[in-house]
Amino acid sequence: MAQSEKAAQIRTAIKDVGIKFIEYSSLQDITPVGRGGFGEIFKAFWPQPGITVALKCIDHNNDPYKAFIKEVKSLIIVNYHENIIRFLGVSFDQDRYFVVMQYADGGNLRDFLKENFSILTWSDKIRIAKEIAAGLKCIHSEDIVHRDLHSKNILVHNGKMIITDLGISKSLNEVSITSSNSGYGLIPYIDPEYLNNVCPKRGKEFDIYSLGVLFWEISSGRAPFEDQNLDISIGIKIIQGLRETPVEGSPLKYVKLYKKCWDGIPKNRPTIEEVVERLNNIELIINENKSDFILPLTPPSSPMDPRSITPNTHLIFPLSTIESNKHTPNQPSLIHVFEPPTLQEMNNKNSFH
Repeated sequence: MAQSEKAAQIRTAIKDVGIKFIEYSSLQDITPVGRGGFGEIFKAFWPQPGITVALKCIDHNNDPYKAFIKEVKSLIIVNYHENIIRFLGVSFDQDRYFVVMQYADGGNLRDFLKENFSILTWSDKIRIAKEIAAGLKCIHSEDIVHRDLHSKNILVHNGKMIITDLGISKSLNEVSITSSNSGYGLIPYIDPEYLNNVCPKRGKEFDIYSLGVLFWEISSGRAPFEDQNLDISIGIKIIQGLRETPVEGSPLKYVKLYKKCWDGIPKNRPTIEEVVERLNNIELIINENKSDFILPLTPPSSPMDPRSITPNTHLIFPLSTIESNKHTPNQPSLIHVFEPPTLQEMNNKNSFH
């Protein structure tokens, strides 16, 4: 099919639903900036409104048109929410299909945490978690599953968190497709039931698992299992129950929340509505500076798993107060939990705040 015919096909397909077609030739200073899960990302200047935009080129194998329309449909449905990337229109150049989106000026969440973690308070971290949860609540309210949530798919714009890359998102009403067609994603964020082929269909619980891992990452400032090879071996360990160690200094209720989100049994995970409600309650506790969940840090002289160290120390709990992840009988837990000193020992040292 000639280029003009393809462009005409796209124009016809989008005309009835009010999508703006942006002439590729009208865009200026087009520069590659990276890759998303399903295509190369470009930055460009759009003179008509005078704004910088992001162009996502949709990779394709057999049916580029279908992949293109699929992503556009997902973006249109949730285009009203401030914590989801804003969809601006579509474009076409030669064999390439482009989704034109809002350009986020602050990079992705993973890089944001690396650069700013030392100055983030717990109020900041809960706000970040709430904004991501708010975006996901919108997605789930439209019966869409994102299926690829991780810190590189959360962008930062004017300090606000924005969910992006809906390329493999899917309506719950769609016929299921196999993992060989849809791709797995980043292993640490993937539901172990899906990794283990116990639950081949990725429902909303899949996103909640990923959200739990994201919440841990927000509390630590580190990518999950960044000190390990992210290959099949780490996937097997996750299936067996491996999770990252809670970061000492985190609010107890926050830790309990993300542990519930990454529970190995999907039906035990909270809904996104419950997650949002619990985050609101945690925010209230932090703002009111309640002391019912604040206990002393472990004395520096005690041995400690380095994953348990955090520079933020104003909201503190001993890790032994968190229920350890369940594991099968006669199988050692894969999670290291530090045992703090006894209350008597701490009283003797007058270490309570």
